[in-house]
Amino acid sequence: MVRIWFNHWFSTAYNFIQDIRALDEQKQFYFIGTNQRDLCVYKLVCDEFYIEPELYGSEYVDWCIDFCKQHNINVFFARKNIVDISAHYHRFDEIGVKVITDTNADLIATLNDKVKTAELFRKHNLCRVPEIMVVNTVNEFQSAYKLLCERYPNDRICFKYAVDEGATSFRVVDNTIDGIAALRRGTGAKITYADTIRMLSEVEKFDDLILMPYLKGPEISVDSIMTSKGFVGCTRVKTGTRCEIVDSSSEIIEISKRMAEITGIRYPYNLQLRWHDGELYLLEVNTRLAGGSFKSNMAGICFPYLALCDALGMDFELPKPCAPVTVSKIETALEIE
Repeated sequence: MVRIWFNHWFSTAYNFIQDIRALDEQKQFYFIGTNQRDLCVYKLVCDEFYIEPELYGSEYVDWCIDFCKQHNINVFFARKNIVDISAHYHRFDEIGVKVITDTNADLIATLNDKVKTAELFRKHNLCRVPEIMVVNTVNEFQSAYKLLCERYPNDRICFKYAVDEGATSFRVVDNTIDGIAALRRGTGAKITYADTIRMLSEVEKFDDLILMPYLKGPEISVDSIMTSKGFVGCTRVKTGTRCEIVDSSSEIIEISKRMAEITGIRYPYNLQLRWHDGELYLLEVNTRLAGGSFKSNMAGICFPYLALCDALGMDFELPKPCAPVTVSKIETALEIE
């Protein structure tokens, strides 16, 4: 029995576990889940589930090591604290645990930093990179914003932390949402310039914040993995609706393949790109399974299963490219308790 652990993950770990189970003909996989919250949907598909302590950094890594020992973990699908876990990969290896993350901690740290990722893509000419300005104070923000507005008069300006996950800090500066008329429009992640300055003025200095022109075109996620048998990729084009176009034959996949060959990254990652004025630009790289990568199953590719087989030395076949397919999803009610 192979004991597989998903630590504090997105709710879509539910899909990953279900998808692996569907391919587990020998019924050899046993799933253990943890989360800081008891009301966690993927505990419904785990064989065992536990509450995590609110620890971070090296203390969390120590807890993970102890958890692996106590529960005889064979494979660890890490998400939370992935940079520190990668840096201590040897500790997991010493106790016989396969961690589904890259062993190059410096590479993981680079790709988790949007500024450093942009420098990497520029250096190797992988694709276009938007102009980025890094600021740490409100005065620097005001100067950078003014300069970008002058250089890109037809574009809005957006900003986010250089190190972020799930676009939590992402905002688009849009002064049209000021006033009562905005109540009839969905404002999403938009914020006025005045509110931005007011917010940033609360502290003397803040973590690296990047400003750049807002890219208007469709967003493309490239689910990716470099296995021992070769590279596998699949694009998901976000249409602006609940539909996505899943395509394992897209030429855009070549950008992600080149990145993998240059960096040596092995385990699942997700490259995010976006069209703007007819050109394809870098957004960011996620050094883990993307929350939506379960949709690549519609192209016959189960990325967590490929990663699992590769880590365990199990035989598997590389999926063949197939024609694009448009997919959507529906909400389903699940009773947690």
